[in-house]
This record gives sequence, C-alpha cells and structure tokens, in this order.
Amino acid sequence: MKEWHSCEKKKKDDRNLCDDHLDAGCGDPDHCHADKFLFNHQELIDWTKWFEESAVNLILAEEKSLRRSTESKLKSMAELPAMKTEFSMGRIRSDLSLAIAGSNSFLAVTFGTEDDEYVTFNPLPDDYKPTIRPWYKGAVKAEGEVYWTAPYLDTVSNQFVTSASIRVKNSHNQVGVLSVDVSYESIQNILSSFT
Repeated sequence: MKEWHSCEKKKKDDRNLCDDHLDAGCGDPDHCHADKFLFNHQELIDWTKWFEESAVNLILAEEKSLRRSTESKLKSMAELPAMKTEFSMGRIRSDLSLAIAGSNSFLAVTFGTEDDEYVTFNPLPDDYKPTIRPWYKGAVKAEGEVYWTAPYLDTVSNQFVTSASIRVKNSHNQVGVLSVDVSYESIQNILSSFT
C-alpha cells in the first residue's frame, strides 16, 4: 500500500511547500492533497467492490442453505408412511402435522392429488384445485426431483416466498404432490442490514 505524507510537515519556504514536495521538485502546494484524495477515492472504490462481493456471496450462501434444508425436509416428508400406501387425506394430514410440529420453517404445507383432493394447514378458497397450480405441474414434470417456483410476494404474509414441491407416487400408483412455501425472510434480513 502506498504511503502518503502529510503536508502538515514543517514549511520550507514562502510557497508553503513541505519538505517532500521541495525535494521532489513539485512546486504545487495542492499536489499532495490531490494525490491523497485520489488514493482515498480508489481505496473507497476497492472497499465498495469488496463489500458488494461479500454481500452477494453471503446472500447466495444463505439461499443455498435455505434450499438444501428445504429439499432435505421435503424429501423426508415425502417418505412418510401415509405417502406410501393408498392416499388417505386423514392419515396424510396426521403424518404431516407431526412432521412439521414445532417447526416454523414453512409458511404453508400442501399435499394434492391428481383428483384435486388436498390437505393443507392454511386457509384456501373452496374452489381450490392443486392440479392447476405451478407447484403441482412443475413437480409432476420433475419426476421425483424437487421443483422450485420463482419467488413471488405472498398476499397473506406479505413476504417473498417460493414453493418447493415433489411428486409422490405410492404403492397403488396414485400420484400426488407435496409442496411447502418457504419464506425469503432470512435473505431479506441480510439485504436490509446492508441498506
């Protein structure tokens, strides 16, 4: 790192030049201050770039962690006993209720079948049809892999969320989709701390 001297050094002549300027033959009393400003300006630019990169890396790491933990929990819930035998909405509700008890990881949990039967823990309209929802269609096409919707603003919680869903096929060849809504609140909190 370049070290800059201070023009507050002992003055040598009537032009108010410091020793270093006179020794360098500069002759411009504003030179030292201009160089110091340019140097500090570049340091600020470098620091800002580093800060922005760090913020982006922190957000990406948080999103990766959020996705990894969500996928793990979703796959685990897709293996619940009620998901493996003939679909019974009562048994599925009971198993899912136990699986999410004490957790605030998900804003919503929904399981829907190809017959538009569904279990949810959140209020939905009477004419709700899971099979027409993006999370349902995406999971069916993903054939057992976790499908993620694009983030959207949830009208109930007023938070940015995304839905992660997975197709479930039981021993009777019935197909259903298990979906969870995940909040981006932790990422929003990181962003807020930088503003």
